[in-house]
Amino acid sequence: MKHDFLSRIGVVGWEEIEPYLLAGLVLREPVLLVGAPGTGKTFVAIALGKALGLNYHVYDASKGMFEDIIGFPDYSDGKVRYVPTELSIWERELIFVDEISRASPEMQNKWLEIIRSRSVMGIPVKTLKYIIGGMNPPGYLGVVGIDLALVDRFAWIIRVPNSLDFEKENLREVISTITFMDHLGSETGEDVQKMEELVSFLKEAEDALKKLVNSDIDKKVQDFLIEFPLLVQGTPFEELINNRRLSMMRRCILSYIAVSGLKDIQDIKDTVFKLLPYILPWYAVKIEPIEDYIAVLKERLDPYFEFNTYLKTASLTEMYNKFWEGHTYVLPFLLEKIKKILIEERDDEQNGALMAIAAQMLLELQKRKNELLQMLPPEKIKLIDNLFIDITKDASFEWWEGREVNVKGFPRVKELLEQIVA
Repeated sequence: MKHDFLSRIGVVGWEEIEPYLLAGLVLREPVLLVGAPGTGKTFVAIALGKALGLNYHVYDASKGMFEDIIGFPDYSDGKVRYVPTELSIWERELIFVDEISRASPEMQNKWLEIIRSRSVMGIPVKTLKYIIGGMNPPGYLGVVGIDLALVDRFAWIIRVPNSLDFEKENLREVISTITFMDHLGSETGEDVQKMEELVSFLKEAEDALKKLVNSDIDKKVQDFLIEFPLLVQGTPFEELINNRRLSMMRRCILSYIAVSGLKDIQDIKDTVFKLLPYILPWYAVKIEPIEDYIAVLKERLDPYFEFNTYLKTASLTEMYNKFWEGHTYVLPFLLEKIKKILIEERDDEQNGALMAIAAQMLLELQKRKNELLQMLPPEKIKLIDNLFIDITKDASFEWWEGREVNVKGFPRVKELLEQIVA
């Protein structure tokens, strides 16, 4: 489904990213626009505020005083209340927080609460529906960078087009258009009026989004995202993934489907890959293009899912050998199986041989740490250390003492387990 709401409010050349911006509005979670100076970020935010008939305001995070946001404290009646000013946030329905990446760390921390929870110093801004942020890409002069904790509160992170991205026809339209923000536009009275059609569209898409929650499509989205952390292991995407981001990705994907009017999606993977540049904070923290890395993920995709299916039935020895052959994303599966044998299935009287094998493998992994550091990032080594901690919590080994049948014929079991806790 193609939309033209942005072009009708004077926004030129944003056709490709319009569905993502609309999805952000439908989701009502913070949207971050990343673009060079002069790409129209502020114009779009103001035009949307006008088109939706909202009480909006633009804040410059790099210059504003926090008193501008909250008003001035009044203690006259013995209670703290804030006297609003023309700049105050309390009755706003849409805010545009510009120059986030130029703001000091102290100001970024103050904006974090507003962007995260729509509140200021614990007091909710009850009217606030939409939060849009704006920043220049990393590397621009004067950019101090954006705190990962802050950028991770934005659900959609949309890189906006520059003049070099435009077709000549669009570029001519940009050059020739006079908007309400230009002096000539203000002189001639050109302005954006409330667009009831856009208001109605967003309401219908919000209803469609609610119906998608816990649907069959939602199940497909969740099934794919469950595998996503392992799929991106060892790639630059790995540092951008956490539980909050995965949950946001699910909601973003569903909001895009609601906006696009998609009814039946056979393979959710294509949709996810299409949206990755806009639902991961890549362009907020990185300079290099994302497309080459997405291509790597696509190449890894089918082998990964085939291998993942194989791992669910593979034996412990098969998994161990696969890991040392270079299939490093086997590690979580391997450690989970070792943990299950040494901890969860330890009362199985027929499990002595398997216990000995699992203990030997764990010791081998621990002893070859230097070698593993050449294969894995340090944080993955912690998975092995964490398993050691889990096992050594039961250092008394009461579970096998007195159970000679467990270790009969396998004299190495006791020795191996004692080495683990040594």
